[in-house]
Amino acid sequence: MASRALVYFRGRVCLRGRVCTLQLGRDLGSAGLRGPLVPELGVLRNLQYLEVYKNNITGSIPAEIGNLTNLISLDLYLNQLSGHIPSSLGNLKSLTFL
Repeated sequence: MASRALVYFRGRVCLRGRVCTLQLGRDLGSAGLRGPLVPELGVLRNLQYLEVYKNNITGSIPAEIGNLTNLISLDLYLNQLSGHIPSSLGNLKSLTFL
């Protein structure tokens, strides 16, 4: 079921062979995702929506999520997260939904 998200993939490849624009369906809730949120998510600085509710996301919230300063919505509801909420989430000044 995780491949359902690929239906919404649109990308434009830049001259250097790197994707410069990528759109996934805004909502990845109930998409059958499993495993941890990886620290590498923190490099997606223009990401506005990280909506992965009702999946099987495990482990802790990486502090690097605090680098997503354009994030408007962070929805981690109904997952298997553990550990502390990182203080770096205080950097998310654009966040309107948590």
